[in-house]
Amino acid sequence: MYLRRILPVFAFPLVLLLAGSAPAFNPVEESAMWEIPRPGAPSQNQWETHRVDEPGMRILGAPAPSAALEAFADARGGDWRYQVNKSTGTYHHVFGSGIDLMDRADSESAAEALSREFISGNQMMFGVGNEDLVIMSNAAAPGKRAVIFQQTYRGLRVWGGRVHLVFTDAGRLFAFGSDAYPGIDIATDPLLSESSALDLAKADIGFQEGIDRVDHRELMVLPVETGEGEVQYRLAYRFDLRVEEPFGIWATYLDANSGEILWRENHVRFADYTGHVQGDVEWDSYCDGITGDHPLKNMRINITGVGITYTDEGGDFAITGGGGSQTITAGFNGYWVAVDRYSGTNANHTGTITDGSPYTIDWNNSNSIYSERDVFAYVNRQHDWLKDIDPAWTGMDYEMPAEVERTDSYCPGNAWWDGTGINLCAESVDYGNTGRMADVVYHEYGHGITDFLYGLYDPPSDLHEGNSDIVANYLTRESIMGLGYYLDNCSAGIRNSNNSMTYPCTGTGHVCGQVIAGFHWDAWQELLAVYPEEYADSVAKYTWHYGRKMGLPQTQPDQVYWTFVADDDDGDLSNGTPHHPYFCTAAANHNFTCPEITSGVLISHTPLGDTQNTVSPYAVTATITSTA
Repeated sequence: MYLRRILPVFAFPLVLLLAGSAPAFNPVEESAMWEIPRPGAPSQNQWETHRVDEPGMRILGAPAPSAALEAFADARGGDWRYQVNKSTGTYHHVFGSGIDLMDRADSESAAEALSREFISGNQMMFGVGNEDLVIMSNAAAPGKRAVIFQQTYRGLRVWGGRVHLVFTDAGRLFAFGSDAYPGIDIATDPLLSESSALDLAKADIGFQEGIDRVDHRELMVLPVETGEGEVQYRLAYRFDLRVEEPFGIWATYLDANSGEILWRENHVRFADYTGHVQGDVEWDSYCDGITGDHPLKNMRINITGVGITYTDEGGDFAITGGGGSQTITAGFNGYWVAVDRYSGTNANHTGTITDGSPYTIDWNNSNSIYSERDVFAYVNRQHDWLKDIDPAWTGMDYEMPAEVERTDSYCPGNAWWDGTGINLCAESVDYGNTGRMADVVYHEYGHGITDFLYGLYDPPSDLHEGNSDIVANYLTRESIMGLGYYLDNCSAGIRNSNNSMTYPCTGTGHVCGQVIAGFHWDAWQELLAVYPEEYADSVAKYTWHYGRKMGLPQTQPDQVYWTFVADDDDGDLSNGTPHHPYFCTAAANHNFTCPEITSGVLISHTPLGDTQNTVSPYAVTATITSTA
């Protein structure tokens, strides 16, 4: 493992520290870890609708109320449809043409009285009698009113048990239904006292006396669905615990006899905090000027008491939280990079964000420096570019440290990869700030790609350096490396992949790396001359990456060979590859060989020499053979 630098300077042994990915931490998601799902296997009611008098549409195993419903429809007439609650065996909804009950339902008292009268006369359809029903809701809408009853058992609320009826003001009933649990038969004297049960609930969530509080306490009946149409009933305490950590209002249900926590869920209903992050970024270096208000993606956003989220492709973010005004903080950190200044204080944004009101963070010279903004944008662009080539490869999926404005070690006028991150130098009298040069950042990141792609089988320096230049060439679409490297000289660099250098080469890794970089540059230009840009780009970067990934080449000729292997599409190199002539031209330019085509139609001839005569005809003698 060696230090990788953009200049041909010294190479020192270095221990490779493998960095793992930095997963996002979101307290809202973390709260799910504390939740305990409702017990049993709740049946998946599909609410299939059936017509009362429709032959062949009876539900198999329909409960006793089925006969009552048919009797009701026969006696009252009209067109009725129903849905069955598979858990309770009752009718979730009955609705249709309606019946006039002769009394008005235009007030709360009238509607409740009319409802109870109807339930009393049709108890078999509801599965519960008036004695076990208490008013839950009695709400009016224009011209109509709905009455909802809560089911109780010996004075205790039955979770989920309810009955509803809907009338016009004139007293026409046109919809009703029941999700009541019939046949409950359990003891209602708990073995556990309320205080003992509360202590258990508090202990399990980490309740802090003096900080947290109890919002609600109740003894109730909790139905537990054990299978299709099978329900057990548990006597349970419910406690609503308002807890700061883990943040939430935790509705906790305990078995009132055993103390087992049956169910726990967070009743904090989160609001949306949204915003946008942008910044002044120099694409592709300080030589190219500023792109103002450029969306900054993958930046970590921390909202106090709500959690952490990250900006998307457009620089936007959204997170669900508890509501109100909260403190928002951000810096140049995210999924794939953490930018730090070598000295001084890192850029940091702090403000107040309110749910429902979009919040904008604008990074500019008033709150950050160029190298912070540029490096953050460059690394995120490069990581996404790599993921576009090979989504399954995770070698660079971690929060890479990137230190900017360095003035020590090999600075000024340099940059290096240290095995886990990149290091970039501050501007000096003679040299530009390497953190403000995209190709320099891409080059150093490219060393990371090679290191993690090869692992222990690290290639020699010329391949390391050459491939880092190739990455930068693809991303900048520029063959010259280091434009602006010499301060304010934006027309000259220090290396060029558009060259006529040939293999073998004598020199440092940085010098000889230009040969393999030249092969890939030339192949790319050949492709661009024939194909649309998007397709040519995809072929060039695909064959470069997958050739290396498959072959882990240790020499430049081997990398050329594996490029053809990556380009092949039929498992037969003897008949060429889809883009064989373009890669062959590039190979010949730099004294590499390409796999010979030995099948199909073969044409060999002696090329004619150059001439200035454009008038005379010239004979071309060729030998044409076929393997067919």
